[in-house]
Amino acid sequence: MPMSDIYKFQERRFCAYRHRLKIFIFGVDVSPWLRGTVNIVYGNRDSFNTANFEISNPHRIWQITKQNMDDPNVKGFRQGAGEYSEAAKKRVFKLKDQINQEYSLKTTLAQHGTPLQAPISVDAGGNIQFKPPADDVERKYRFAINDCIFNKHDPIRIFIQNPFRSTSDEWLEVFCGFVQDHPVTTDYFNGNSFVRISAYCIRHMLTKMRVQKNPLQNQSTGDLFLNAGFFADFQKPSQLSQPFGKSSLETTIRELILGSSIGDGFDAKVADSSAATNNRSLQEKGVGQFSLGNIICYDPKNPGNLLERWHLMTTFGCNRVPFPDANIQKDNLWLTTKQANVLGADTIWHPARKYRGPDARYLHMLLPIGGTGASALTESTVANTPSSAEFTTRWDIIKEFAEKLDFQVMTSPSGDILVEFPMYGFSPSAFSPKGTNHEHDSPQSKVGLTNIFSFLYHQKEETLNDEGEDFPTVLMVGGGQATEQENTKDKTFPPRSHIYSPVLASRYGVIVESVDFPFAGQTASDIGGALISRLSRLGMIEYTKRLANSSTWEGSLAYRPFLFPNRPLHLKRSNRIGNLTSVSYSWGIGKDAQVTASLNNLMAERYDPETKKSSFRLLTGALNCPISYANLWGNTGDKETGEAAAEPKSGVMSNVTTNVGTTSGTEPPEPEKPLSPGQVRERITNPPVTTGLDRLYPKFRSLVVQLIEGCQAEGIKVSVRESYRSPERQQAIYNAAKGTGTNAEAFQSWHQYGLAVDLAPVVDKQAGISSDREALARINDVNVRLGLNLRWGGNFKSFYDGWHFEKPISWINLKTAMSFTKYGATYMEEVWKHLDQTINGGASSFDPKALPVPTGTGAIPGNPGGAGPVAEPCSTRILPASGFDNLPEDSE
Repeated sequence: MPMSDIYKFQERRFCAYRHRLKIFIFGVDVSPWLRGTVNIVYGNRDSFNTANFEISNPHRIWQITKQNMDDPNVKGFRQGAGEYSEAAKKRVFKLKDQINQEYSLKTTLAQHGTPLQAPISVDAGGNIQFKPPADDVERKYRFAINDCIFNKHDPIRIFIQNPFRSTSDEWLEVFCGFVQDHPVTTDYFNGNSFVRISAYCIRHMLTKMRVQKNPLQNQSTGDLFLNAGFFADFQKPSQLSQPFGKSSLETTIRELILGSSIGDGFDAKVADSSAATNNRSLQEKGVGQFSLGNIICYDPKNPGNLLERWHLMTTFGCNRVPFPDANIQKDNLWLTTKQANVLGADTIWHPARKYRGPDARYLHMLLPIGGTGASALTESTVANTPSSAEFTTRWDIIKEFAEKLDFQVMTSPSGDILVEFPMYGFSPSAFSPKGTNHEHDSPQSKVGLTNIFSFLYHQKEETLNDEGEDFPTVLMVGGGQATEQENTKDKTFPPRSHIYSPVLASRYGVIVESVDFPFAGQTASDIGGALISRLSRLGMIEYTKRLANSSTWEGSLAYRPFLFPNRPLHLKRSNRIGNLTSVSYSWGIGKDAQVTASLNNLMAERYDPETKKSSFRLLTGALNCPISYANLWGNTGDKETGEAAAEPKSGVMSNVTTNVGTTSGTEPPEPEKPLSPGQVRERITNPPVTTGLDRLYPKFRSLVVQLIEGCQAEGIKVSVRESYRSPERQQAIYNAAKGTGTNAEAFQSWHQYGLAVDLAPVVDKQAGISSDREALARINDVNVRLGLNLRWGGNFKSFYDGWHFEKPISWINLKTAMSFTKYGATYMEEVWKHLDQTINGGASSFDPKALPVPTGTGAIPGNPGGAGPVAEPCSTRILPASGFDNLPEDSE
């Protein structure tokens, strides 16, 4: 189903959608055993994403039995098919048993200054003893009889088939997280047994990851720090104050999720060792292997279709494309059945980090034009009195910072962490490509996601509470200066601003509340008039938030996908537009599905008898728009230091995509028109390409040189069509020629690692190079005769790629190679270092800090005279459009 079909969505009376679910726990598909109802809740900043469901447990197929333990390798598990098969349990058992062999977890007791490590036991006299087991290892998974095979924190993924087309090969990921509880219920009278699974998203894991609030206290007390794998502590020994006392919102979140070195994950450069507990080894650690994804800067004066594209990325994730193309109506973001199965099977917890589970996703940010500006969102104090070290958690800091500016920090259905500005005052029309549609437009004239966020016939019941909570009619706003080690305030004339509404005061009474923003004064010069102006704007943010929380709507809706918190919902029966705070999906196995939702910020449709028109307005009677933080912070920089202010441009900035709009106040670039077959061939075969061999891994380059020289010895002229290919070029080829030129995106081709080359026989200089399969096979015959063991693309499964030769299959697999992309621009150096260790026994064959630069077409360093085999110029006269790399499973 192309994306354009979603935009044609129209509500129908008495409409119900079918649904099929796939659920993977620790890489095992448990869908055939589902029973009852599957429930998923998407929460905003104040709650977490959760999932709950039940799976049947006939004959204890999800519990460890004595037979499983007696003979785990041969007959300990029931094999075959059907509901009583234990094949799935065996797979989980074997994977976890492998991890048990790699971990040695011990209990430590610091007694009389000497740490003792072993499992603790107590003797008959009540004394603590350390008595290690026979193998002197404490297992991560205990495998006790009747234990559930699933454990707390096991990764879990849930997919649903495209509900609009029940026979399609299209799947959508709707939950990615970790198991929380897994109780097994058994009725010994009737024999019924089932496992009740509850799960949560990555944000809940952040509540278990400590951050030291005051490193100075640790230096004076020497308190214990932990480096316990995923749950390692975070600290900054060099900063003797709150670690993020002077950080902006986006900087704080990026550092806590990605680590001090932006883009590197938890164990990118620091060994995961329980013994490495010194200060230096604990800093710079992020969450799992999270990477920086898309940063979107939204300009209300130039909306383009960024909100629509952002929501599609939120809903569909980055499994297919990093960020939907500008021409999103033609993008197909659905997963195929095969892709969903592969993604689900790879969702396991493994110390080798071979698989990309819920701890290896992306951090995306939706920021207003100008960013957030503030560089100190919390008060910073230093305590040097002897006391125990102060700790908080990553999530507590993130939530505290986000609440200051009312940003939402959420988890997408596919497990990405999302940072979004609050969408007060938005209507569904903002999610159309140009953002120009209005609610009174006819359904036929609307495009984009407008209809997805509008409910009429599908609304089932509601509870409308327009004035449910008190809110201040007068808000007193105070602030300070955040340039010193401690936040200071002008005690003589404390800066203060007042926000009040005579209309609301007359209606609800004079309700006075105060709020303080210690970070409002960014420089000493701000203590003057600039600070008062800034406090007024910050006060308006807080006032708007209080108004939004005062009116609520809750109700149930007929099932519809693509809803998510912090999105506008138009309730036509109630004549309200609200901002979603939570969305709950419920899929009954073999029954109907439904949605329940909660909303705040209810804009009511008001009728003006004079103009005979209606419009949506807030409680104040005013229209609201996205807050411009560029105006809030002035973007004038620091007048004292002369440092220029950062001003993010509108558009997309990303480490994982290339469709970037960087000019403020201009439309995003127009999408390219589909290429003709001739243009595809032109783009793929013509420059810019690298035809020299000096950017190939040295040992692989040696094998290629032997192959070319062997061909020349047999009278076969060979053209080097392409050797190293940049990730940007690979992605451009993929985007231009999906299905005809390649099905490998950036970093999915061995060309990006200097481990592949495209060779072709030259017929003659006029006819160009040949694509005749017999002629291409002659080159591979030389490869076989010389025993080079190069992998030939003519043997690939998906389609024929006869000119492609890549490294021997035993050297490295693609998942391992792709894991080094977290190092950014130096990824290829790291891959080559890995190859040196695995192939050459650690003996380095090159200088990893100085990759050779191409020296010309066909040049092969080390050959006499620098000449080497001649590489003839490429031509498109014979070359067809196909033949650039198969999917990873083909080349593996």
